[in-house]
Amino acid sequence: MKSLKIWIGIFIASLLVYASSLYFSSQQLLIEGRYVARIHGYSTTNGQWRERLEVNLDRERIESTISVEGDGLEGVALFAVNGEVTQSKDGAFELSYSTEPIQTSKVVDGYHAVSYTSLFLSGKSSNVLVYQDEDIVMLEGPRSSVMLTRSRDSVLR
Repeated sequence: MKSLKIWIGIFIASLLVYASSLYFSSQQLLIEGRYVARIHGYSTTNGQWRERLEVNLDRERIESTISVEGDGLEGVALFAVNGEVTQSKDGAFELSYSTEPIQTSKVVDGYHAVSYTSLFLSGKSSNVLVYQDEDIVMLEGPRSSVMLTRSRDSVLR
């Protein structure tokens, strides 16, 4: 009878630990690793654009390098983005970030390169974690949806 009470106590304790871990994981953005995304876009306003994002996620910290080339720009522009998750709940999170240009590009056509100026901004953005598995993270943000794939050897190419 005494050993049955001990096993019941262990069972209840394990249920409490399990329930608290579920609650904690739903309240936190638990993504870690190095990811890469390539974005190709075309619109009549901005012409053709190519972006490459290299993102390092470490729970609440985000570091990223963005390379951009496209119509209206001469050459490739590089940006460093550092951020921190300020709020997180059920896959929705708010990111506070700052952007610093590493290498700027000459604007040869302001009509096509109007969105280029938005890359110099810092601030906050609201995002939603849409999908996550071992090698893929899909986020929906203010600009669009982005699929990040895990990178083993991430070098800007």
